[in-house]
Amino acid sequence: MIQTRHSFATTAFSLGENQLWIAKVMSHRDTNMIIKVYAKYVENINGTSDGNAMNSAFQDATGRKKYSLTRDMF
Repeated sequence: MIQTRHSFATTAFSLGENQLWIAKVMSHRDTNMIIKVYAKYVENINGTSDGNAMNSAFQDATGRKKYSLTRDMF
């Protein structure tokens, strides 16, 4: 039963379901457990975990060029 819960939560989280809904369905009082346990297993919606989504949002919001967080900031 535990594996089924983990599969459900990870799948729902990765598909972008509302974290409050996931917590409610799983009988958690808030999203803390969902984020603490499952966030590390979920990539962003583009299938990456490298900050490209933030770069795209930054460029869209400011009109500035994209930059590499690791190359240009450190």
